[in-house]
Amino acid sequence: MKKTKLRALVFKLLLFNSVISVSANEIRKDIIPSESEFHLDMKTGKNSIEANPIISSSIINCAGAPTSALFGNTHVSSSSTIYLFETVSIEGIPSTDRGNQKGEISFDESASWVGASDSSYIDGFTKKNGTSSFTFPVGDDNQYRPLAISGYSASGQSASVSYYSEMPASVGSLGTDVDTMSMTEYWSVDGTGNTKVTLTWEASSEISNLTSGILSNLLMIAWDGLEWVEIPATIDSNALNVNSACLEYTMNSSSLLQGSITSESEIDLSLYQAFSFGSKQSANLAIKVFLEGPYSQATGLMNDDLRAGSYIPLTEPYSNSGKVRFSSFGGGGGEVTTNAVLTSNVGTPDAIVDWVFIELRSAQDSTVVEHTIAALLQKDGDIVDPSDGISDLSIIGQAGASYYVAVKHRNHLGVMTANPILLDGTTTFDFSTAAPSEIYSNPNNSISEMKDMGGTHVLWAGNSNADVKVKYQGPNSDLQGILIDVISFPDNTSFLYNYNNALGYFFGDLNMDGKVKYLGSGSDSNILFLNILVNGHPQNFNLFIENLP
Repeated sequence: MKKTKLRALVFKLLLFNSVISVSANEIRKDIIPSESEFHLDMKTGKNSIEANPIISSSIINCAGAPTSALFGNTHVSSSSTIYLFETVSIEGIPSTDRGNQKGEISFDESASWVGASDSSYIDGFTKKNGTSSFTFPVGDDNQYRPLAISGYSASGQSASVSYYSEMPASVGSLGTDVDTMSMTEYWSVDGTGNTKVTLTWEASSEISNLTSGILSNLLMIAWDGLEWVEIPATIDSNALNVNSACLEYTMNSSSLLQGSITSESEIDLSLYQAFSFGSKQSANLAIKVFLEGPYSQATGLMNDDLRAGSYIPLTEPYSNSGKVRFSSFGGGGGEVTTNAVLTSNVGTPDAIVDWVFIELRSAQDSTVVEHTIAALLQKDGDIVDPSDGISDLSIIGQAGASYYVAVKHRNHLGVMTANPILLDGTTTFDFSTAAPSEIYSNPNNSISEMKDMGGTHVLWAGNSNADVKVKYQGPNSDLQGILIDVISFPDNTSFLYNYNNALGYFFGDLNMDGKVKYLGSGSDSNILFLNILVNGHPQNFNLFIENLP
């Protein structure tokens, strides 16, 4: 068979003792007419065919240069390989045999692709040779789901990847750090060498169901021949999302509906046969705490005036507060609730009061915050999951470990356990009734850890500027914070100190009645002043400091 000379070389077919059948509609009829099947039958050892039956100048890549096309009705049979040496445009869904003697579409070091989408991807095994990074344009069942590698540091490495839109056969064997795994998809990976791996998801991946609606629960997992083990990985803030027209990356943030996750370090692909998604093991944490500002000794409950006035935000207020005191760690931050949650349980002790901020600190060093979560506080002091406003907090990925547990609020001083507590099953801790020996006390602090109100311990109110102290006079005083909230209220056009209608959600609203007030009866400044006096300190006292390390 003589070689066919055409306008440009697109790819080489290197066939080893195999037969590939290419049907007539796989050949561009404007270049090579055909009315029947075109057979390339090579059974005489190593053979090479150089031809270009499918080039078209109408296919343009992102740089404006012509590319070749890899057609959707191309099929690579068992033990056969198509080798690609240039840029190809994926048109339709080319496929390969997926069995033990798999077929492959193999990209050379210099080869690339454009045009992958839910209607254009490789259904089967895609191989990458060379050291450069690569995104595998694989998919299944009309779902494009790329996997990417960051490249190899040494030559001679390769990876062959195929995506499956189905449950893996070994789904029941989970490692100790994996709680559940995906029932919808996985990637088969046959590779060598060390590289970072990135997995992608779309709405059909059902990540919300897998992670109970909390994205930080998501894990990258891999099959090591015995069980699915966790691969330490980070959810990408800028998700891998290959544009359908060009091999480019958009800057979409990862969400429950779309995103990507990348291994934190290079991993040896030879140790694993498949990759998928899992979720972390969880422990329930039942914490109880009262805030002085809204607390009533007469009822033993807090007021829920902020909820009644519809002032509580649906997204936690800490991440965007600009306060270092509320820095997020371990995937925390951005927790949300719904109007349905905030309007439920009205008239009961389970009505919502406000958001609080929880820290899990290292058992080895209580100054190191490892995980944070914002949650909702009920009138009876229970801290609950913002997703439903009733359940205990589900702390994902921390089961079996011990932590110091701290609770902070936006205008109250925080508190912390005196010792690490084990998160195992459901762990309970009630700050309102805990013995002094159970609450952390800073040896350099003369202020008691919490305020005693008729035998119930509550967090100190007065921290209107959300730093680490309560201060009445002087620079950065909390009195100034209250005044600023009042005079900067939009309707207070005369900048009155005694303005009495500043309604809303304010850090300076110490009694949390939905109104920040600087002067007069029921003012928030009175709470601040009385807390300074009750400790017997002058108004300019500067050592009323939060009892946290």
